[in-house]
Amino acid sequence: MREIIIRARRIVLGTGAKIENGYIAIFGSRIKEVGTWRRNVPTSRRKTFDVGHSILLPGLINAHSHLCFTGMVGMFDPSKGFHSWVKTITCEKNKWTPDKFLRSWVTGCQMLLESGVTTTLDVVSVPELFPDIIEVTPLRVIPFLEVTGIKSRIDPDQTATQVRQTILKWQSEGKLVGVSPHSPYATTPRLLRSLANAIADLEVPAMIHVAESQAEFEMFLHADGPMYQWLARNERDMSDCGGVTPVQHLTKHWTKLQHTILIHANYVTDSDIQTLAANYVPVVHCPRSHKYF
Repeated sequence: MREIIIRARRIVLGTGAKIENGYIAIFGSRIKEVGTWRRNVPTSRRKTFDVGHSILLPGLINAHSHLCFTGMVGMFDPSKGFHSWVKTITCEKNKWTPDKFLRSWVTGCQMLLESGVTTTLDVVSVPELFPDIIEVTPLRVIPFLEVTGIKSRIDPDQTATQVRQTILKWQSEGKLVGVSPHSPYATTPRLLRSLANAIADLEVPAMIHVAESQAEFEMFLHADGPMYQWLARNERDMSDCGGVTPVQHLTKHWTKLQHTILIHANYVTDSDIQTLAANYVPVVHCPRSHKYF
């Protein structure tokens, strides 16, 4: 395997330090050497690329993506509200073939690569396709297995066991993997508890959408609103709603809070913020998604 040297006008290190007129030596998949370019840098056995006035940066990390839904961009009108948007996506998703999901996934990977992203934490809705996607992209995709349970007739304990088995299989193949019980509104308290118990002994991070919309906040705090009515019509047990914020609901039923990344958290109280801070819970805010509604 031949060593590669990339020379650039400026190199920015992960610490923020800058090297003017710098170079990076790469062997295989590892950076072997970083420094200032000089005439005596050995190049005879190294393939050298001079990228001129370019700036080399560490690859960016996208902390939350849904790559398999890339092909749905711009398809739906958000003006009817968040719950209507979610409903429309769910209906469209049920029409898609595996090939359509795969093509959408590949498109999303390419978009991230072109924007400088080299690693993404991706919510995987179609896990059977994941082995195929990692074979066709150089993007580092860390899968978070999505779990929902509104209409499912499968027992929550059985669902949790299936998720555990998939995680163990992927871990045995050397994959870093996480789990994503989608959100408090798209799951049930029993499913959250079962899943947390099933993975309690595993080194598995979690990712959960929480307090994304006013409708979700109203659903849990007041047991009312358009999302509450929609989910009630869809046979979700709504007895967990009323008198709690989405964050309080999650704190009560999800025992792995300290190993969880929260997505959105747009509607939180001061008490919610204190709870998250006390448990060192990171929040990934999505401003363009929030502005969409």
